[in-house]
Amino acid sequence: MKGYYQADVECMDFSQTDEVLGHVNDWCNRITKGMIPQILNRGELSASDVTLLLNSVFFKAKWLQCFDEQYTMEGDFTTSDGKNVKMPMMFQTAPFEYVEDETLQAVRLPYGDDKYVMTLILPKDGTSPDALLNTLTAERWEQMSASMQSHNTILQMPRFNASYE
Repeated sequence: MKGYYQADVECMDFSQTDEVLGHVNDWCNRITKGMIPQILNRGELSASDVTLLLNSVFFKAKWLQCFDEQYTMEGDFTTSDGKNVKMPMMFQTAPFEYVEDETLQAVRLPYGDDKYVMTLILPKDGTSPDALLNTLTAERWEQMSASMQSHNTILQMPRFNASYE
């Protein structure tokens, strides 16, 4: 585990649930730099448990081309069920890798270290998000990614926060 995954393996007495709980939560808090201070609650660990596997992914980065807050303004956004809502919309013009076909538009937003990207996919009018998702096979993803080319792009998107537990 250490050699392949840089992982730690520890033996603990699960009958000491409070001690194990504290140790696990301290590990999670330390590894995620305080973003996830607690991963287990009292009662989620039992003395009869024999294995606990934990993994952590910590990702916090700025985009290579950051959105200027002064250009964020209220705009129309169409939700997946077709409703139009007013939302704070971010704007910028910059060179981005972009591709378009009969059912979608996609743009790749690189993060500051240029190792990671966020790919945004927008269904074209007449294509539902569910229909588009049903066509996104690994092969189509590869084809779409390979077809992206740098274009000076006017990008408008809703301001958002993303989190996952």
